[in-house]
Amino acid sequence: MEETTDQSSGIENRSPRWWQWAHVLSLEAPLVAVAWQLGLADLHGVQLFPSVVGILGLTVWWIYALDRTLDAMRAESPATLEVHHAFYYRNRWIWAGLLLPVGAVGIAWLAITAIPEGLLWQGMTLGLLAMLYLAAYSAKGMRWSHALLLAIAGLGALVLIRQMPGGQDFKLTVSLVVIAVLVAVYLRKVDDERRTLLPKPIAAAIIFALGCTLANRFFAPWDAGISSRLEELMLVCLFASNLTGIRALEIERKGGEPRRVAAAAQLHQGVFWLGGCVASLTLGLAMSGMAWDRLTGMSMAMVLGLVALAVVHSRRQSMSEAAYRFWADAGTLVPIPVLLML
Repeated sequence: MEETTDQSSGIENRSPRWWQWAHVLSLEAPLVAVAWQLGLADLHGVQLFPSVVGILGLTVWWIYALDRTLDAMRAESPATLEVHHAFYYRNRWIWAGLLLPVGAVGIAWLAITAIPEGLLWQGMTLGLLAMLYLAAYSAKGMRWSHALLLAIAGLGALVLIRQMPGGQDFKLTVSLVVIAVLVAVYLRKVDDERRTLLPKPIAAAIIFALGCTLANRFFAPWDAGISSRLEELMLVCLFASNLTGIRALEIERKGGEPRRVAAAAQLHQGVFWLGGCVASLTLGLAMSGMAWDRLTGMSMAMVLGLVALAVVHSRRQSMSEAAYRFWADAGTLVPIPVLLML
């Protein structure tokens, strides 16, 4: 379908193709998250409540939808937005005034009524990190949303600290540290991705991997020591390879500065090779008996996923950005069938 332009609004009125709607509606990330959660549950022999699966999918959808709504609303030139951001820009008040609030209420209802208390507090901690992520990366340049997200994160931190073990003096000290960090982040106003110590794709990959493993860490009947850390690190590398590849292609296609294009490409290559090294190390530890034996299959599955992403990235010149995103997301699901066969 050809792209058309709405001259009256100045916004590119692009109609997504049928296979793009999952991405446009922010459904691809929840599908990947739930698939990994269920795959890991099968690997660990864990029975997950439907509510646990549902709240992960709904939460990931909500975070991605909010992220894209904020990106669209702070766009300097709406006419240059990509298909999914153009869709969010055209419908920004529906998302901001109806869909996102309803989604937040649904998440809160599930969390309060259907999630075990221990898992709920762990999920709130991860939600705090997600709010800081959105405040630092997606709400930059938007004073009101930046301040609001930081306020939500700060309130969540103080509530969590209240539930921590320890005396009142200790809790007061930790509270002051959290407030100081939040104030420092707000004053810094991250406004240039190149000046951040933690690039946005890496931060997103870390939070995404922690979300996928959260329920299994809570319910799994095995020692969550080095095996758990290696599993999480491999997942971070897989998701970071996906996100840094997408970011590198975006910068390259938009004609970014040569230095930025090179930096994005180097970050993607570095994450990819780190993932390969971690998977190889994990395989060696598992085969030598120094780590959980099922990590043998997990590391082999990760290698297959990284290879799939490498193949997709090598063919990026013959793909549109939308097609690249589709196949890159599909590449992160390649390891799942291997996990189900273990």
